[in-house]
Amino acid sequence: MITPSLRHIVEAIPDGVVPYFQPIVAKDGHLSYEALGRLRVDGQLLTSMQFLPFLEGRLQLAAFDRQLIALAVAEMARCNLHNPRPVSLHVNVCNELLCDADFPQYLCEVLLAHDVWPWLLTVEILEHSDFWHNPKMISVLRDINRLGVQLAVDDFPCWTDANGLLVWLVDNQLGITVLKLDRSVIIRVAADDSTRADCDEVIRYIELARKAGMRVVAEGVETDEQALFMQCLGVDALQGFNIGRPAPNCSPFKTH
Repeated sequence: MITPSLRHIVEAIPDGVVPYFQPIVAKDGHLSYEALGRLRVDGQLLTSMQFLPFLEGRLQLAAFDRQLIALAVAEMARCNLHNPRPVSLHVNVCNELLCDADFPQYLCEVLLAHDVWPWLLTVEILEHSDFWHNPKMISVLRDINRLGVQLAVDDFPCWTDANGLLVWLVDNQLGITVLKLDRSVIIRVAADDSTRADCDEVIRYIELARKAGMRVVAEGVETDEQALFMQCLGVDALQGFNIGRPAPNCSPFKTH
């Protein structure tokens, strides 16, 4: 595989974004998908790990996310045409877009173009965000929430001052409805050498999330044992290779 250059990656964004979809299965059986971006560059389909480092901190990352959102929402609408229980969609959104006052209007236009109910879309706030200290970002997030779009905190607790964030979420109602636990948490608490303190920490996260009115998703679930363990701890939904691998569509998925 040839290592892509920044120029080739940027040039590929207008026509080369390819959404993949990984299932998120709730304990009540409701099915969601997280849209994961791929990029076709010079005939190669690159994963996010291969091209995102080139785009971090650049305006082109916002262009990539816009393209991914539009394509993923279109695929969700196609999937839901004949689905008696509509699937919903999660999308990661970069900080650049969450500081853009026009971004909520863009979301509105995409949803209207595909006749998708706003509550079927969840915007995930990434772990390198400091949104609770950023008035501009809070304003954009409130506008997104007013549309009816849901909000999620991704990759918890891999945040600067994760405990402070959880306390802030309890005391400041921003409309965030989902807390996603990072796979590092799942690996640690489900390991043979995990301690009671490890489990108590995760239980505390779940309890504080409940207090803030949030559902909890366990990410990176790769084994039956991890799935069972996280269910016993009380999470609301599971995501990971044990549940389903990313695929280029979000056609109905058989849960187990």
